[in-house]
Amino acid sequence: MRQDEYLNDSYFRPELRSHLAEYRKAVESLTIFENESLANVVAQLKTKDEEIQALKESVSKLQATVGMMLQGLVQKDKQFFEKRAELSEILKELEN
Repeated sequence: MRQDEYLNDSYFRPELRSHLAEYRKAVESLTIFENESLANVVAQLKTKDEEIQALKESVSKLQATVGMMLQGLVQKDKQFFEKRAELSEILKELEN
């Protein structure tokens, strides 16, 4: 019996699949860099997208409100100039 045969029988040799399975369990703990998992990135992107959509809706509502306010101001401005013209005519009549 040769010595290398004796040693080969003494060492535990699990299958490659079991090594890979154990490595996959520990890979996140073994990494040096602080990487976020893909699921976390996707969740953050979805949250940001929802926030953007909410902001777009808010901006649209504000634009509609400002538009209505401007229309109201234009109408009030027209009324003001009409009343001013009427007052000017009345003053002219009173001066004569």
